[in-house]
Amino acid sequence: MDIAWLDFWSKEICYKDYYIKQIDKNLNIENFEERYLFYQYFIGLTTLGFYSNTEQPDSFKWMVDHITKVKKLI
Repeated sequence: MDIAWLDFWSKEICYKDYYIKQIDKNLNIENFEERYLFYQYFIGLTTLGFYSNTEQPDSFKWMVDHITKVKKLI
């Protein structure tokens, strides 16, 4: 989840690519791509809830756009 969190908020660095290059090639992380995508959505949707509950419409709209970009990465 840490890698997904860093990537979700980062504008410049792709931590996922960096992580994949650095991990032991013999290490098999089961369902890595699916888990990574799940965490990206989890972060986005929980943040949407926060922006909604705290009545931050501009931030809410920004987050909807950001989640849409995550969806296009599939």
